[in-house]
Amino acid sequence: MHLLIRWINSNSHVIRNFLFTDEAHFTRDSVNNTRNSHLWDRDNPHGTVEINYQHRFCVNVWRGVTGDQLTGPYFSRIV
Repeated sequence: MHLLIRWINSNSHVIRNFLFTDEAHFTRDSVNNTRNSHLWDRDNPHGTVEINYQHRFCVNVWRGVTGDQLTGPYFSRIV
């Protein structure tokens, strides 16, 4: 690892040719929308009701960085 860091420090102009990427996966299951759900109960004031008002969805988000330029984001829907 130290050799790579030294090589990058001495060849910083080469880093502009590398593409660093990352992606993330989002689903409806991990989104908590409490505005559409209300529960009034004296015995359990912190109770919740799970209601799916929206359809399920999945989406991938991809983005890249090369040099000082950003690429994306690109969204791909998963059916």
